[in-house]
Amino acid sequence: MEDLGNLSQYVSILARKYYNDTHKQCAEIKLNPTTANILLTIYQNKNINKNQIAKILGQDRALVTREVNKLIKIDYIHKKESTGRSQSLELSDLGCSLIPNILEIRNNWWKENLASLNQTEQQTFLKTMHHIVTNLED
Repeated sequence: MEDLGNLSQYVSILARKYYNDTHKQCAEIKLNPTTANILLTIYQNKNINKNQIAKILGQDRALVTREVNKLIKIDYIHKKESTGRSQSLELSDLGCSLIPNILEIRNNWWKENLASLNQTEQQTFLKTMHHIVTNLED
């Protein structure tokens, strides 16, 4: 059996490859892969704040804050009124209009890179990755 220690290297390579391969397409809609993921996260999680986004994406809070500020500046998202210290974020109409493009970029990349696996292998891979990620402890 292969050394399980290689798994972290494989995950890192996958993430880097995804970001490198999708960067140009994201730039065409004035995003980068990180901001695209932030928009999708806001779309999928109503009343979410920057700290929650950072946790879901496994990103540094400072990076998420910088990227969120850029998205606010170009009117892709805005802050919702809040009574607490942490403000929720929501997509603007312009931000919502980008979601189909982002999903297409993401799904096409995965289809292309999983093409060598048959349907059963793809489903096993997805279920396994989902299981691992959802069972990680903070």
